[in-house]
Amino acid sequence: MRKARFLALLPGLVLALLAAGSPPAKADFNVCNKTKERVAVALGYRAQGVWISQGWWNVEPARCSTLLPGKLSETKYYLYADAKAHNWFLAGGFRFCVKNDEFRVVGNSNCPAQGAKPLGFLEVSVGKNASFTYEIYSPQP
Repeated sequence: MRKARFLALLPGLVLALLAAGSPPAKADFNVCNKTKERVAVALGYRAQGVWISQGWWNVEPARCSTLLPGKLSETKYYLYADAKAHNWFLAGGFRFCVKNDEFRVVGNSNCPAQGAKPLGFLEVSVGKNASFTYEIYSPQP
């Protein structure tokens, strides 16, 4: 009788041990470059009620990069991607401040006062997902 009860509980015990030994699920905002060229990427977002823009991540072809580590707290993020070598970019109508070199700018107005210029970012809706991956493809001619 005890053996039968133990055997009935065994699958649940195995699953519990596997779950306890598993690393926690990772939650990030990631970008995957599905093109054949390097793409420079910048990200805009709200954090604790403040607009922030930061960049540049150089994402190699067929590679992914984590732009914002941790659980996502907003439903929308903003992205700009530029493939300078082939003269195309991914942009939109939401203005953020950017700089030519690596940057992190707090606020999205009066860019020149921060040594930056305004650039239009694409809105990316992530919903209530704790993690999200955006895939960049080459534009169609």
